[in-house]
Amino acid sequence: MASAESKFQSGEVISAWKYICQLRVQLLKNKASLVLGAGISWDLKLPLWERLIEKIKQAMQLKAPESLLVSGAPGKAALVLFEIFHSYKKCEILEGGLYANANLVERKILSDWRELIHEALYSETKEVDRRATIDNHPYFEEMINFIKQSELTVNYNFDDYVEFGLSRADLNPTKHERPYQTVWSQHAQFTKDKCVVYHPNGFLPVDKKKFQSENLIFSDGAFADQLLDGIGGGLSTLLHVLTKKTSILLGHSLTDSTLLHLLRKAATISPGNYNYFIRFMGDDEVLDAQSRAAVFEANFNNYNLITLFFKSSDIREFLLAITIPDDEFLRESDILGLQTKYCYYMVGSIGIGKSTVLSQFGNLTTLDEWFDERPSDM
Repeated sequence: MASAESKFQSGEVISAWKYICQLRVQLLKNKASLVLGAGISWDLKLPLWERLIEKIKQAMQLKAPESLLVSGAPGKAALVLFEIFHSYKKCEILEGGLYANANLVERKILSDWRELIHEALYSETKEVDRRATIDNHPYFEEMINFIKQSELTVNYNFDDYVEFGLSRADLNPTKHERPYQTVWSQHAQFTKDKCVVYHPNGFLPVDKKKFQSENLIFSDGAFADQLLDGIGGGLSTLLHVLTKKTSILLGHSLTDSTLLHLLRKAATISPGNYNYFIRFMGDDEVLDAQSRAAVFEANFNNYNLITLFFKSSDIREFLLAITIPDDEFLRESDILGLQTKYCYYMVGSIGIGKSTVLSQFGNLTTLDEWFDERPSDM
């Protein structure tokens, strides 16, 4: 364990100090990003996917009692529930006679479906309690400190808690400007060089009057379409984050087929660029050294992911260590007796491929072997 003088007491975080040093450099160069998954929502009083499906069933049961019988994986269940919803909602709209155009009918159905998801998502959220919710989150403030120093944050969740945190004056003081930009289309142009939040699965803010995405990636069919889009060359923004930046995957379980496809593709395109995956550990969870090694090697060999086994308190210290000012970081490193710079040397005979290999390590600070123009004979 660390010295009592240090604010960093986690053995897991201290063991990852080398990675923290690298992430600090990348964040300073605006080349570090967070890729957020559903796991961060657990402490925000938002329902996870299974619970969200149950809430939608309960909301539909009065008009469609058969919805309670829908079972199976959440993605498949969402697909079936939408078909049930589409059937009875279409009958309601046609009977009302307000929309004669078939295209308008379909748009109304999709709008009401988003409304249903919105109600289920925020059913336990009260506006007056939102600040207390983020204050009680184990690492939300540290996460916001990272995000406000980063160009782009990928948030796979629908909710707007990240935007809410960025808009708090004490967490992200700004003057005479909107403190963040939210996008959900890969074609959107960034108007800021910091605090851009990208929702690839769609965006549903708690305030229904604010702009929101028309489509939500919520069912197996939508996920399949998204995967096919990625295979066909779409999802360029996500691929850019994974190949050109150093990303931290936080709140993920690595079961999303689209994300796994992108990680594998990124590892193929940029084999020298690696990212980080935080494997969440419950407070009472124990994983032996052999199992950890197996998970680490599997993720690294297949997806270029460095796996860190963190509890909530470890995540807080990890993000804090990345974002504290330089003088404070150097002081903490001295207290802990840890290095802040790691130097590696690549040697080999002429023409063996050292420069080619070195060019692949874009997320490390590298020095070329030739400071001047190479001799023409080379």
